[in-house]
Amino acid sequence: MWQTVITVVAALFGTISGTVLGSVLKTRADTAARVHEWQVSIVGIFGDLMSALSSHYAAMWDLEAARIRDDQDEIDVALAASLVTRDAITRPRTQLVVLAPQLLPEINQAVAAVYAMDTALETARTTEQLTVRRLAAKAALEVLETTTAAVMNGLGAGLPGADRLARRHATAGADSAAGGRKRRGGEHS
Repeated sequence: MWQTVITVVAALFGTISGTVLGSVLKTRADTAARVHEWQVSIVGIFGDLMSALSSHYAAMWDLEAARIRDDQDEIDVALAASLVTRDAITRPRTQLVVLAPQLLPEINQAVAAVYAMDTALETARTTEQLTVRRLAAKAALEVLETTTAAVMNGLGAGLPGADRLARRHATAGADSAAGGRKRRGGEHS
């Protein structure tokens, strides 16, 4: 009799344990699938936003260069193009802010920096001023790109070891910049 009870209890325990374990594994797999879908969405939307910002950046460069040259026909064409590219920013920006609110400061900074290339309300325009604004926009886009990559990497997106490659790349870039400063500093000394 005890042997039958032990067999029944063991079978019952095995069934319950298997069901619980299967449920836990399914929940983990479902969570991993949802996270993966979110990551794929973020990467797609991020790509759309960066493409739209890049297009608007180029359109603003053309528009401001036309304004500096004071060529009204060229200004009209460039202004029309810049309105289209500016409008293309709205949707991916809004989507990315909703899906990745931790990126809000960097998103806002990148968008504002690209928009700041516009001198429509200013009367004094110079090539130097445009260059400063262009460089500020480029830097803001790079910060957004780096921060997004870090957030995604922190959530497990990307290839295994990608964080090591990113650190190696950042270190190599910093070493190159430091070496360039040393050489330039040595030339003037």
